[in-house]
Amino acid sequence: MPKFIKNLSRQLNPEQERAVKTIKGPLLVLAGAGTGKTRVITYRIAYMIESGIEPERVAGMTFTNKAAREMRERLASIIPSDMAAKVFLGTFHAFCARLLRREINVLGYDRNFTIADDTDQNGILRQVMAEIGARKELVNPNYCRALISKVKSEMASPGEVVTG
Repeated sequence: MPKFIKNLSRQLNPEQERAVKTIKGPLLVLAGAGTGKTRVITYRIAYMIESGIEPERVAGMTFTNKAAREMRERLASIIPSDMAAKVFLGTFHAFCARLLRREINVLGYDRNFTIADDTDQNGILRQVMAEIGARKELVNPNYCRALISKVKSEMASPGEVVTG
């Protein structure tokens, strides 16, 4: 197996190197801005692949599309691009959407679903309000959306919902 990462100890401080070489189980990298978190995660993924873990069995997740794009670019500069392309690198949202699309049929739903953002949800609420004859000036779609979110989070049944 080729060695992708050369002179690791010259590129990372001891804590970063320890994080890179910890490949069993999950690892939380928590540090301030500009301290090399993205580099550590990218090197860890390369180190995992170098250690024999199949690229398609590796997932790197972050909060922003920008960080995911940066990790993808960095990884492709360290390991062969065909291997880098097999690694999932993306946001938590993208990972969950991919997982849902792959497994949602188990719940009896179609894979071709749409994830509605706040604007979409408010539009749907306005449409429902119009269909049931609710007066726009009396019902705020943002309030309705917040109430629905709260009820879902509490896993309340329709009979348990109290509005006020």
